[in-house]
Amino acid sequence: MIDHTNRTAVITGAASGIGYGIAKKCIRNDMNVVLADIDKASLEHTKDEMSLSAHRCMALAVDVTKEKDVQNLSAKAIGEFGKVDFLFINAGVNIRAFMSEYDLLDWKWIIDVNLWGTIHCENLLGDNEKGRERITYSYDLLRRRISTFSDCRSL
Repeated sequence: MIDHTNRTAVITGAASGIGYGIAKKCIRNDMNVVLADIDKASLEHTKDEMSLSAHRCMALAVDVTKEKDVQNLSAKAIGEFGKVDFLFINAGVNIRAFMSEYDLLDWKWIIDVNLWGTIHCENLLGDNEKGRERITYSYDLLRRRISTFSDCRSL
């Protein structure tokens, strides 16, 4: 197994579900973890539940649809840990209905979170240090699978 000690992971959508699971796995691998989610209360609960020490983990309320929020996430993650080794773009939304039932506000919300959220994260966090390995992961809600842009077996 590859040693990930002190490498840094930023995880959006970290307050529950797959993001929560990814965070637990990163902590077990002795990594620095930046938890990001729009739901601040759940995010703090997640951090407390994992019994993470403050020097190895931070939790930030982030709306990935807002470029300024992602800029703040990037600045704080890099300011605290120096760089981002793993970026888990996990924030995503879905509506349990037929697409024919979506109205324009539904479509805007889905596109803002799933597309623009990913673009903001990749643009602002995906390449903070030229010439080094970057590993980015995202969850594709439409296909219900993990999409990896690098090999994730090392985690």
